[in-house]
Amino acid sequence: MSARPQLGIIAALKREIQPLIRSRKFERATAAGSNFFRSSTAVVVCCGTGCGAARHTTNVLVETFCPEVLISIGFAGALDARMKAPAVFVPEYVVSEQSGAEFRSAFGYGRLVTAAAVANVDKKRELAARFNAQAVDMEAAAVAEVAQQQGLKFVAVKVISDDLASDMSFVGQFITPKRFRTAAFLSYVAVRPRLWPAVNELRTNSSRASIALREILELIIEKPEKLDYLLASVAEPNAVARTR
Repeated sequence: MSARPQLGIIAALKREIQPLIRSRKFERATAAGSNFFRSSTAVVVCCGTGCGAARHTTNVLVETFCPEVLISIGFAGALDARMKAPAVFVPEYVVSEQSGAEFRSAFGYGRLVTAAAVANVDKKRELAARFNAQAVDMEAAAVAEVAQQQGLKFVAVKVISDDLASDMSFVGQFITPKRFRTAAFLSYVAVRPRLWPAVNELRTNSSRASIALREILELIIEKPEKLDYLLASVAEPNAVARTR
């Protein structure tokens, strides 16, 4: 399997790609401390959380496998009340909250903003107003930046895991660039019953979002030459705003 893969697929967390990895046969490879999962058409990797981790791992992926297209995938928070979990969102633009840099993807509708931390409800509303964005994540802008620097095609495929009214900001303290601190998180919420409904919502929506991601990614990996057509089939029905 030495041929150049067409797709480089970057996720932040293992749970975002576990259903995909379990459903297909991938070769496993290690480079610069990252575990990559490769098929004849795609290489998939978990980069960890945040732009720093995403930028580093995406550069390693490009240098090691030389894909033609970079795809930032994963969960995102809704910034529009009409976006409900597990809607698939394929943005036309990705903008960095920190730098203000904006990147245009090869296909999509609307705008995704990449933030530095998990946003509470007030922060979501601020980001929506400031950037005219429909969803927020923590990695896509870094992947888009690498794609621009390397002259590669870029798209983002995000699935809504928390609605506009859902406040999941308490989760942020357990997220590190390398992993999610599951044991500490469970100990924290165990003695805070007020958080249990939010945790149940997060668990349910994350599971649904992972399945939705697997379904679209399986189609893309199977027929990468029809990438734009396949993205159009999910982006158009779920677009809530077109920009510019």
